[in-house]
Amino acid sequence: MKEVFFLILFGLICMSGFSQVVFDFDKDEALFERVIVVDTISKDDQYKRARLWMAENLKSSDEQILADEENHEFIIGTGNVFLPDQTLLREKVVNFKMSIYFREGRYKVIFSELVYSWVAVSMDMTTRTPGMLELNENYKKLYSKKKIKKTKVEEEIDTAFENLLDDLNDAITGGSENHSDDW
Repeated sequence: MKEVFFLILFGLICMSGFSQVVFDFDKDEALFERVIVVDTISKDDQYKRARLWMAENLKSSDEQILADEENHEFIIGTGNVFLPDQTLLREKVVNFKMSIYFREGRYKVIFSELVYSWVAVSMDMTTRTPGMLELNENYKKLYSKKKIKKTKVEEEIDTAFENLLDDLNDAITGGSENHSDDW
């Protein structure tokens, strides 16, 4: 009986470290959110490192940092992540808004306002048809069901945001992190 208890506990601990895009029915929005505990780094240092990381990594054609608060409480910016091409779907991109909130000992990252775009190509590669989709409705339908089964694209989006968050966290902490839901 103890073995079963520890296996269940271990599984819950392992799953709690992985974030994914979910639909927040209170905010009526699809978002990816995580709180990361950084005990040894001050709020000001977190802010400075995150701001530098955003300037270097959120490549977009417009001004990527939208709000930059002087008390070092938050930064809000925009960016995009590229997803792997498939045979007939190319140039797959997710545009997003990224909000980072800082407190002593922890910071919170939220990816929201998700828009997915792609280019569908014909079998002979001569015809290109662009497409775009705001993801709120897709995730709302997905999370309204009792059993949640994500598509390959939705899993790719989760992985892309996990990788982006890992890069940000490495820039802020140098690699040491603790996840927390106590915001």
